[in-house]
Amino acid sequence: MPKFGAGVRLPISPANRPPNGIRLVDYAIGMSPADFRRLALSLPDTAPGSHFQVEDFRVNARIFATLAYEKDGCGVLLLTPEQQAGMIQDAPDLFLPVPNKWGQRGATLVRLGKAKPDILEGALRTAWTNKSRPLRKPAKKRP
Repeated sequence: MPKFGAGVRLPISPANRPPNGIRLVDYAIGMSPADFRRLALSLPDTAPGSHFQVEDFRVNARIFATLAYEKDGCGVLLLTPEQQAGMIQDAPDLFLPVPNKWGQRGATLVRLGKAKPDILEGALRTAWTNKSRPLRKPAKKRP
């Protein structure tokens, strides 16, 4: 059985036409932005937000994931650099760093068209856990 993912075009016929305008090229197998959104919002205390007109997902008012690369068929997870390295090592066809300074700090693209639900849910939970811990306030300096 051939694999269909991002970059592979299938002939469009009534039998394989994607519902609701979803681009078949990106989501023939795997997850969609709607699935990413649903899984992110299923995590406890998660609220949807927007940052520079990009949909994001927050816990404790802190962004843990976005759909900044939705047009490219990717979601973004805010991981630590160590977590990012581990995910890329485990699944280089699925995860890659965001191509800028944010990527060097752990911002990680996940190719939705190649993602399985359990892998995406686990990756989202990792990003969520990073931001769900309360921020530690710096100790006040005594005079």
